[in-house]
Amino acid sequence: MGQFGFTSGTFLTHVAITDHGDGIFREKEFLKTAGWTVLASGDGLAAFSSSGDIITSGGSGAGGMFNVLAWFRIQAPDLVHEWTIQLISTVNTVTSFRFKYGLTPFTGGAASSTQTPTATDEVVFAGAGTDAAPTGERCFGNMAQAGAKTLYGGADQSAPYGFFFAVTLGAANEPGIHGFLWEPMQDAPMEDADPYVLYLYREAVASSNDAWNLIEYRNISDAETEQPQCWLDYPAGAFQNIGGVEYDNENTLILPGDVNVNPHSAESDLVPIFYHRFNTLPDPDGPKGVGSLIVGFCPVDTGSRLESLTVAGVTAAYIRVGRNYSAPWDGSTPSGYSEITGKLWAGGYATKFVVGSPVGLPEDIAGGFSAA
Repeated sequence: MGQFGFTSGTFLTHVAITDHGDGIFREKEFLKTAGWTVLASGDGLAAFSSSGDIITSGGSGAGGMFNVLAWFRIQAPDLVHEWTIQLISTVNTVTSFRFKYGLTPFTGGAASSTQTPTATDEVVFAGAGTDAAPTGERCFGNMAQAGAKTLYGGADQSAPYGFFFAVTLGAANEPGIHGFLWEPMQDAPMEDADPYVLYLYREAVASSNDAWNLIEYRNISDAETEQPQCWLDYPAGAFQNIGGVEYDNENTLILPGDVNVNPHSAESDLVPIFYHRFNTLPDPDGPKGVGSLIVGFCPVDTGSRLESLTVAGVTAAYIRVGRNYSAPWDGSTPSGYSEITGKLWAGGYATKFVVGSPVGLPEDIAGGFSAA
């Protein structure tokens, strides 16, 4: 059966970043500690490697990630999934990148210090254009805004190797300005060759939005590139928008938004996300599955983002990444954070989602426990 959280998690615990080049560099370095491998890279200037990592800093100049067209190719520990990530602009109010994703090796094309390689099944997950003339999208919000920018995240060192990253801005009640997620599905059918959902915050005006709220199902359409995306029926199907299903009443968000504290425990519930593609959208449509990392927070607290959650007596088992959502955490409660108590709600009516209970009731667990 599936599981919540990480099997063998490692965590990036609140690192100050200076700009988006620094941020993506630190994400790369962190993933390397979790078993990921950089297989090729170019610094946007003269340096290029077809077999390794020449990006040695988040700054500008030789070996820097903060150069226009600097890039790297990174492979998951499963030796299958790969990304290329390329910086397109160094303007902090633009913060644009181009992300490509594939399950076959990025070994084709005409890779150079300024151009990424190609894969036969590649999808451009963020940005547009061509490898020779790429364009980008903002995924770190407006980094010119006042206030400290703090990066944190987590990655699984064991299969299925999911990860998340988030950046908070300034004070505790300010919105997040970055969200990057590769979320494994629980109990994915054997027929699903790519049982993951990708989410990358790409909203244009970060100062007025929370970087994680676009994971919600509301207003999903194929014209909006900010939604989560995934392969439905890889490789015959399509890489398409998908959303975390909301339960609503006349367009009012109920779950997770309007659910109160659990009346039995007097604690908040954390609800796993069910990803589904509306049948009014072009085929293929239908369910993708239940996510294993990001959970909805009930009830929504529109105040501080700087909270960690005690679950089943485990301090800081989850940490808030946005107004509505939380992610697995390492047990530390950073300075300036408050600690609150919650439960991970595991199941509803579907027993296959249940953790530690055969009847689908809320259960006290910490992140990373196996399902019953």
